[in-house]
Amino acid sequence: MNKNLFLTSLIMLIAPFLVCAASRELSNDVLKMKMNILGYLSLWTTGGDPTQSSDNDQDILNNKRFGSTYVVVSVNGRVARMGGKKGTHRLFARVKEAALISSWEFAGVLFSQRVSLYKGHYCEKKNLARVHINVENKTGRPAQIGLRVVIDPMLGPSDSRPFLVPGKGAVLSGTILKSEGEIPSMIYSCHKPINTQGDFILNLYGPDLVKPDKAYFAPDAYFSDDTVFDPGSKGDPRDSLAGRSAVGLVWLPRTFKAGGKDGVAFGIGVAVHRRTENQPINVMITAPVRTAGEDFWIGIVIENEDKYWDISSLLVNLEYSAKKLRLEKGKMQYNFSNLPRRGMVFAYWKFRVLESGQITPSFRISGQYRSRSLYRSFRTTSVLTK
Repeated sequence: MNKNLFLTSLIMLIAPFLVCAASRELSNDVLKMKMNILGYLSLWTTGGDPTQSSDNDQDILNNKRFGSTYVVVSVNGRVARMGGKKGTHRLFARVKEAALISSWEFAGVLFSQRVSLYKGHYCEKKNLARVHINVENKTGRPAQIGLRVVIDPMLGPSDSRPFLVPGKGAVLSGTILKSEGEIPSMIYSCHKPINTQGDFILNLYGPDLVKPDKAYFAPDAYFSDDTVFDPGSKGDPRDSLAGRSAVGLVWLPRTFKAGGKDGVAFGIGVAVHRRTENQPINVMITAPVRTAGEDFWIGIVIENEDKYWDISSLLVNLEYSAKKLRLEKGKMQYNFSNLPRRGMVFAYWKFRVLESGQITPSFRISGQYRSRSLYRSFRTTSVLTK
């Protein structure tokens, strides 16, 4: 065969794959997301918290462990990992219409993934990747179909920070949330990001998101068996999470009629907090910029930056308009007897919107530091839609 003709033919065959590999990435000034050809997702910061200059280009997911963030599907009791050998790829990952897309078929059901940059309720920028998984029943008969998403985030230096879960506090060991009232609108991890990862946030419901039926926090090994759909039926997740933590979201199997289509969606990305840094405390507030007719959460993290002195008798108060909001969960006043040096505490509140309009809740923090009184106050603004 003519060597030049063979080389030309080989380049023509390989070139589309090189272009595809180079273009399976989208980014903005906060977030970069990339998908490998099989549809596995990786995320980085590009700017992280805009008030910090030292957390650029940091891992949000455990990107160095290929495939540790993935999707497990269940069709009539048959279980497989999305993108795996048990099914058939119908569309390898690529960029189309400002989104990363892929599709894969298993047991007569088509699973299509679309990941796009997304602005949630807690930020003015597109700080999230909205992961939408659409399901189409092509079996010709009704089918029971469920989804489980496993997310392996990087939670601070050495993956050692806790999940901050409104309603549960700082989650340090295996925990299961399995009722609608327990699953919050956001889950995040927060720390002072100096030469470390950007803060992680997971948004679970909003106008374009679908709340899961269960959420698991467990060591990543707890989720590793992808022959079982719901790991809750096969073991105990109650181990320490330090350095090996993951979160599993489960949408339980339900009936799809023949030809039926539906899907789930969640947002994952960079938490953009309002930060106030001032010795001895750093304060990080996560509050929605806007709401859309749903209950919402506010969280505040208080960090003692001092290396040598504790803070005692720490009080956290939240003041708000009772005409526009009703407190559903949390305390009007949090009392922490001790905030140790280099430690942090987490307070949270869940609200129901009673009246549309703008609110400006205020936070008051007081305590004792080196035998002196300490006091700080902060405000944040949200636009409510009932």
